[in-house]
Amino acid sequence: MGSYAALSIGGYELLQSKGYADPVAMSVFTERDRVALLIPGNGGDRARAQPIPPNWTRDDLVELADDVRVDIRYRASSASVAERLEVMGVSLAKVRKAFEMTLRERADEIAESMDDDGVSRAALAQMLRTATFLDWSSAFGEFMASDIHPGWPFTAPEALRTEMMRFIEEEADDTFFGLPGDARWLLRAATEVCGPDAVVEYDISELVRSGYYELQDAVAARAIEGLRNSARDNAPVLVLTEGSTDATALSRALRLLSPHLVGYLTFPDFHSSNAAGGTGSLVATVRSFAAAGVVNRAVALFDNDAAGRDAIRMLGRTSLPSSLRIAALPDLQLARAYPTRGPSGPAIQDVNGLAASVELYFGDDVLRDQPDGQLMPVVWQAFDRGVGGWQGALEDKAALQARFASKLDRTSRDPALLQSLDWSGMRRIIDLIVHAFDQPEGAMQSDGGAAVASGSP
Repeated sequence: MGSYAALSIGGYELLQSKGYADPVAMSVFTERDRVALLIPGNGGDRARAQPIPPNWTRDDLVELADDVRVDIRYRASSASVAERLEVMGVSLAKVRKAFEMTLRERADEIAESMDDDGVSRAALAQMLRTATFLDWSSAFGEFMASDIHPGWPFTAPEALRTEMMRFIEEEADDTFFGLPGDARWLLRAATEVCGPDAVVEYDISELVRSGYYELQDAVAARAIEGLRNSARDNAPVLVLTEGSTDATALSRALRLLSPHLVGYLTFPDFHSSNAAGGTGSLVATVRSFAAAGVVNRAVALFDNDAAGRDAIRMLGRTSLPSSLRIAALPDLQLARAYPTRGPSGPAIQDVNGLAASVELYFGDDVLRDQPDGQLMPVVWQAFDRGVGGWQGALEDKAALQARFASKLDRTSRDPALLQSLDWSGMRRIIDLIVHAFDQPEGAMQSDGGAAVASGSP
């Protein structure tokens, strides 16, 4: 016959699931709501129930007397469940509005239809056009009071005393008591009908006794994590940058170079128009994401310079969630022999890891757009003791940003420039973002100097 989990409110069963606990319904509980008991008298003598020791496993159940039953369920007050659902976005106002809209749509569908005996269903359609959530609440109260359940066999027709009850019964195979949405929508509506003191329970005892779950499995925590992972996999990857100009440049380049990724990658700007941005600002954003438990996948892109390398080294010692990757911009061939200027005069040096900000990835054509045709030089600024190297910056970043904006504008008007202009740097950055989650969790790897790190779950 199988083993079932059962969700109920006020002792009235709302739904069953065979062989598993419905993760959507389970998401309204936490592990603090878990109650695990040994009950004598085949579960009937709850007055003598004893908590199951937290270190017990299935092997310990072998020694139990034949008349002792394992009882494991999650219990929370209706008020707590209602507030959790509101936080999750399943508000009463949302449920009410969607339900009443569904009634109008169903009314239009059945207005011209006939029942099995060829009788017009116009009266039902008219009822649905004027019905409200209060009519549903009354019908649900009647189901509870009579302990009858929509869709269950052997429901006597006379038990369905109102048009709304009959409608809910008719819709039982396709909806949750006539409501749209999922089990959470039914729970939010039911908590409103039953009041704040009703008890919401998910009884998984049969599933544990049958071996579907282990004795100490954190079923609610796993359900919530599974839903979050699903949401995370379907949400766009957030690309965090050191400043507004970086986010704008990368976002615009993505639309030209990889338009198929628009909507899958997004570049939020957490910097106000007058904020300095920079490495410290991005470090603070990463730490805020980690502390807040943000479930979206995110890639934090640091400049491939001394400050960026130092930040990645520092964050590598921090516990970060598996949803978060930190990376430096990739090494560039152009940067391996690049003109620089410092206290000892001009020199050609490898500036990867020392002065490769996003502007260095704008392309050879942007970097050389000067009267003398020379590359915009890197100017050495200070020695960074954290990484044992000099920190440098391109001489006139504002000019490079303006040239790159012009390059983007011209290419938007003439797509042929995607082939004739230098986009290699931007393509390397996009490729790094796309493959950031290929890195194993807990790793600190290097791909041509571009460090990529992730935290542990």
